[in-house]
Amino acid sequence: MAGGRSLSIPAVVWRRLAAGVIDALLLVPPTLLIIWLTGDKGSLTPVAALLVALLDLVYRAGLESSRWRATLGKRWLGLAVGTLAGERLSVERAVVRTLPFWGATLVAVLTPVLGTPLFSLIAWLVAPACLLWLPRTGWRQALHDQWAGARVAMAAAQPTPAESASEPPVAAP
Repeated sequence: MAGGRSLSIPAVVWRRLAAGVIDALLLVPPTLLIIWLTGDKGSLTPVAALLVALLDLVYRAGLESSRWRATLGKRWLGLAVGTLAGERLSVERAVVRTLPFWGATLVAVLTPVLGTPLFSLIAWLVAPACLLWLPRTGWRQALHDQWAGARVAMAAAQPTPAESASEPPVAAP
């Protein structure tokens, strides 16, 4: 299996949420740096908003389609993202899976620029709304997982072919 990780046990919801919090916290320093470098005395500009949203998209989709198959938060909590067949996500599928979060981030960071708090409220409800779908499927797929044909699972390391070959064969009873 690609990446040496099996995706046979569905991820527990609290781990997915905790991984999301970790990822959000990890993105705070680069977000603040982008705002500081592109802003006017630390205020948010449309350019900064776009760069922050792009950072979020590249971080999530890039890592979830990599051989790690997980963002740093997911990796630290023992989760991996894959296709329904358990293979690594393509970049395209990872982007589709990330779009609700990317859109929410873009709207949230643009709210001060647009001056409409309603956009911010909608943005903060998009990602949690996708998670409401989790109990409806056997694999606990959120709506964005279903859109991308993906699933999040506990990442169990698989033995490498060399390790498997060195084990003595089991005698049949």
